[in-house]
Amino acid sequence: MKEKRSDSSLPTLDPDDTALLIETSGSTGKPKLVVHSHRTMLMCGVHLQDSMGFTYHDIVYNERKTQWLGGFPFQYLLNGVTTVTTDYRLESLKEQCMFAYSAMQQEKCNIACLLPVTLHGLPHTALENKSNFILDNIHTGGSPVATICLAVLGVEVKIIGTKGNIVERGQDDEIYARTPAMYKGYHNEFEKTKKSLNESWWFKTDDVGHITLEGELVAHGRVSELIICGSAKVLPVKLEKSLGIIRICTMLL
Repeated sequence: MKEKRSDSSLPTLDPDDTALLIETSGSTGKPKLVVHSHRTMLMCGVHLQDSMGFTYHDIVYNERKTQWLGGFPFQYLLNGVTTVTTDYRLESLKEQCMFAYSAMQQEKCNIACLLPVTLHGLPHTALENKSNFILDNIHTGGSPVATICLAVLGVEVKIIGTKGNIVERGQDDEIYARTPAMYKGYHNEFEKTKKSLNESWWFKTDDVGHITLEGELVAHGRVSELIICGSAKVLPVKLEKSLGIIRICTMLL
């Protein structure tokens, strides 16, 4: 029997063509749409595989929303690993931990991508359930990341001064970062993209910090919070600490 041929044709795509729009959390205002290409989508999957060590035999539980970077199943696109996700957020931490614990048991997950707050509450849930359920690996975010992790993922970091020069180690100024999986920009937001990404694809984090002599990155605050007095840059957090000390001394007197 002769097979029927389809008249449809697939478009020719370039690895750097737009493939996905990811929503930001909106922590600094209205959420924006971040543009990712086919290449950066796969690179995100590669980074997740490097950090979690999963294969297509594993079952990954991810409690983040799919429209966010941390919740989109990049790992599934990379090698087809089974991915379990949720479509809503529970109101209390106890309910959230109980749901995650039950879902991972029911779906026989051996790897979990969890928010730090959930990870903090899970041991209590495990003790209450008196279960021997064990995960092989847990992936989390929102906490300080060790330098060795940044090196493995190919993250470059530098501190840039107001004149665009790289400052010496130990000196505070704006933190810039770059990775092979860097997003292409904000969807239909040319000016915001221009402000956050330079021509060499370095991301201007808007964070203030320095790199120690040992190579550790230390963040102190936001560039947008800086108080400029003449040529001096003052961080509000440092002022608050100083004022707190003065207040304590006054109370003691």
